[in-house]
Amino acid sequence: MRVSWLRPLYVQVIIGIMVDAGMGLLWPGIAVTLHPMADGFIKLIKMPLAPVSFATVVLVTAKMCDIKEVGRIGVRAPGWPSPLAATVLLLGVDRFMNDACAVVNLIGNSLATIAVARRDNALDLDRLRQAIAEQRGELPSSNTADV
Repeated sequence: MRVSWLRPLYVQVIIGIMVDAGMGLLWPGIAVTLHPMADGFIKLIKMPLAPVSFATVVLVTAKMCDIKEVGRIGVRAPGWPSPLAATVLLLGVDRFMNDACAVVNLIGNSLATIAVARRDNALDLDRLRQAIAEQRGELPSSNTADV
């Protein structure tokens, strides 16, 4: 008997993400050792994109019989990305995305550092809580000298 709700690809992807997150929380050492495998998978997905895009453009162009239509599409095709790219740059979306990536990397690296320190029993929770409280301004800083 087959379970029909497991057949769609999006359900399998969601299950994979949940299993990956669970492994990262429960067994961070195994998750870290599997990281090159994840990078390889992403590269395998990205690898055929350029050839498939090129083949699509070539096949569509080859199926057109009228040379005027080919020229008209050849002139119009580069016109679409240019205004879009200009709009994105004017709106500062590129800078925003760079800032967002920096914040995500900072948070991810911080969590990974805490997870590895906790796994190695090198995490001092009291000292961590004190540092966080000092950053929030809830406690006076222990590094300042009393004058």
